[in-house]
Amino acid sequence: MLFPLTSKTIALPQEEIALYLPEPAAAHACLQEQQNPYWARLWPASLGLTNFIVQHPHWVQVPLVLELAAGIGLPSIVAARFAQQVMCTDIEPNAIPVMQANVQLHQCTNVTCTVADWLHLPSLWHPQTILLSDVNYEPAAFAGLIQVLQQQLAAGACIMLATPQRLMAKPFIEALLPYAIEQHEEEVLLEGSLHFISILVLKQ
Repeated sequence: MLFPLTSKTIALPQEEIALYLPEPAAAHACLQEQQNPYWARLWPASLGLTNFIVQHPHWVQVPLVLELAAGIGLPSIVAARFAQQVMCTDIEPNAIPVMQANVQLHQCTNVTCTVADWLHLPSLWHPQTILLSDVNYEPAAFAGLIQVLQQQLAAGACIMLATPQRLMAKPFIEALLPYAIEQHEEEVLLEGSLHFISILVLKQ
C-alpha cells in the first residue's frame, strides 16, 4: 500500500534534515487498521539514536549496518553517511516504500530497504553494527528479541539500542546491561514535548 507523504524538517545536532512521513490522516488510518502500525510515525527514540550517531559516528563506520524495525528509516539514512552498506528493515511491508522515498530523497546509494523479521534474520547477513530504537514496548516479545540480540552479540556484532525510560521495559534492559560498554542519555524535543532517551552500546 502506498501512502500519501508529507515532508517534515527534523532538527539534528548542528543541522536540519528533511524527511518524508505518511500524511497524518493516512498515518491515523494505519494506526487504526494494522496490527503493526508503529512504523508510520517518527518516534523520539529513533531521533535520539540518530542524534547519537551524528555525535558518535565511529560506531557505524563499518562494512554493514543493519537497522531492525526501522519504520521510516531516519537512523539508517544518517548511518549511511559513514557505513559502507546499510540494510534498513521492518517487518511491515507498508513501511518499505516510505523508507525508499527517504533513501531516494537523500541519495543514499548504499542503503537497501527490505522486509525482515528479527526472529528470522537471513543467515547470510553479518552486520558489524545493529541499530534498534523503541523496540521494547511489548513484554510478550522480550524473550525472543533478547535471544536474537544475544546471538548477534555472540557473533561479534555491536548493538546500539535507544529506548524511552519506561517502567515496563526494565526487565528487557536489565537482561542486556551485562553487555553494555557505553550508556548515554539523549534529550529529544519532538513536536513540542521533551523526551529522555537511553542509549546503550552493547558488545560481547
